[in-house]
Amino acid sequence: RWDKDLGMQDYNSLERRGIDLWNMKPGSPRWLVFRLGSDAHNTLTLDGQSHSSTGMATLTMPDVRSARIDLTPVLGVAAVRTAHFADDAVTLVDDVEAAPGRTIRWAMTTQAAVRLAGETAFLTLGGKQLAVHFSGAPIMLSVLDVSEPRQDYDAPNPDTRQLLATAN
Repeated sequence: RWDKDLGMQDYNSLERRGIDLWNMKPGSPRWLVFRLGSDAHNTLTLDGQSHSSTGMATLTMPDVRSARIDLTPVLGVAAVRTAHFADDAVTLVDDVEAAPGRTIRWAMTTQAAVRLAGETAFLTLGGKQLAVHFSGAPIMLSVLDVSEPRQDYDAPNPDTRQLLATAN
């Protein structure tokens, strides 16, 4: 498995530190917890903002080898991710209609080792390798270590990093 969902964090560990987990409103402290917020997930974010907690992305299957996710309600701008599945590859197409100067961030949380070369990231895990190639708008690739907690209330995520692609 190349990407990783970090899973839940023990609610008691958060409630003891005063985090109101049951407040689902936009801007609530709940969304500052790394594992619960948008930053930890394998998705797009815009200008470092959390997804709208009142929005709901929709998934449709145009055919048996493709999926379409409308992220417009969670990002606040027209945004659609389409996945095309081939026998040995997946092509993701992100179409985001953001105003110039806004920063679009694509993230993939993984336990794989990541090596960057131009617009390609090579992931290695369990003796296997995956090449992730980016094309289209100019992007900047980076790797962010997310193994250590960001805040004192966050849980550690041992041997975990994020492959990031950002575009303006």
